[in-house]
Amino acid sequence: MYNRLFTRKPRLSRKEKSLLLTENENLINNKLFSYILVLKSLSNSNDFHLVKEHLILIYEGYPLIDLSHYGFPENWREVL
Repeated sequence: MYNRLFTRKPRLSRKEKSLLLTENENLINNKLFSYILVLKSLSNSNDFHLVKEHLILIYEGYPLIDLSHYGFPENWREVL
């Protein structure tokens, strides 16, 4: 999964697309984070809250992981 680009890009809402725009106004929707946003929109908030908690635990357990390689923006906790 590390730095993987997915060939099939998910369909995103305008709001989700705006969350994935880079500083150069490029849309990065071919990495893992875009699929997590789709999962968020398909799940109820209680279930997705558990997913978010697990992502935070993974990040805290492995602080050397650069989440930008997975398409995570710097404010990913607020986004999710």
